Amino acid sequence: MSHLRFLGRVNVKSNRPVAALTRPTLHCRASVVLSLLALVTLSCAAVAVDPAATTGDHAARANHRNQRGSTAPVAKPPRLLHVCRGHTDAVYSVAFSPDSRRIVSGSWDKTLKLWDAASGQEIRTLQGHTDLVRSVAFTSDGRRIVSGSEDKTLKIWDATAGQILLTLEGQTDGVRSLAVSPDGRRIASGGERRSLMVWDTAAGRRSLTIDGHTDTVYSVAFSPDSRRFVTGSRDRTMKLWDAATGHEILAVQRLSEGVRSVAFSPDGRRIASACWDGTLKLWDAATGRQALTLKGHPAAIHCVAFSPDGRWIVSASRDKTLKVWDAATGRETLTLAGHTAGVWSVAVSPDGQRIASGGDDRTLRIWDARPARHTVQRSLD
Repeated sequence: MSHLRFLGRVNVKSNRPVAALTRPTLHCRASVVLSLLALVTLSCAAVAVDPAATTGDHAARANHRNQRGSTAPVAKPPRLLHVCRGHTDAVYSVAFSPDSRRIVSGSWDKTLKLWDAASGQEIRTLQGHTDLVRSVAFTSDGRRIVSGSEDKTLKIWDATAGQILLTLEGQTDGVRSLAVSPDGRRIASGGERRSLMVWDTAAGRRSLTIDGHTDTVYSVAFSPDSRRFVTGSRDRTMKLWDAATGHEILAVQRLSEGVRSVAFSPDGRRIASACWDGTLKLWDAATGRQALTLKGHPAAIHCVAFSPDGRWIVSASRDKTLKVWDAATGRETLTLAGHTAGVWSVAVSPDGQRIASGGDDRTLRIWDARPARHTVQRSLD
């Protein structure tokens, strides 16, 4: 180390040699430099291993902290796949095709639009209604689309060509809701002023007119075996009907608010109902007894849907969010935020991969449903 005694530098102004560094001074400064280099190295390593540093993902940061100090699982955040724009008014109803590859949306702009579920691209626009479109559905074979409108008609469309195949007339008021039976034989439709009708799809005519509600029939859903259907009404009742005869099987009376949406579980054993007061309820489909109450939305719930395996439920609300719930425990597991106005409609793809939602912000949004499955799985485990 003797060569460090004199550095050989010259002071430019005085032409005199610069005083040599002593060993103690050099040792002190070298220690400081090494310490700084160690700190920089550690900081760079931390950035390299922390996923959040490059992605800005809050969940990734949480997961990194979890790896360092806890073994509890951290939920992956919900992922918005596509924002589909094209409608010029609220998107009131959405539905997936049976193969999960397409989505149909119905809007207050009087049109239907068909979308590619994977890319979010619009395939075509279906025009024919003269008033806002309240409800849409695919037939079980995916070859037809059925729509209901405030123009008091239901229309059956060719799902490939987008052409009107049949117009069903006879509804005495605007069509507020509809459902197609899984066996494809019937369509049930609910009206703005309490009308409830069943249509024979083969004959293309009305087969039943049911007088059972005293106000708007907001929602209709068939059981998986096509033998029953359930209705939810503004009159604060939910009723179960025999699809062949129209006879009332059971009724749930005096609910706290109007029943905005109803859905059967895939096994047909439970019914979910959503009300204007922001509550979801699960019912025994055989007895009509209440099984669970799910609370979390601070505003009205407009729509509810089961996952294909029946293990989770998704709800759409006026509060601009969707929420995912564990169907066994009633626990809220996930919130999907992104809509900039109230959300009117929600659907889950038959393959369980995607969630579609439509709202007052005139958009259809497509979400990755895998985080919903994973959060519910962890709650079950």
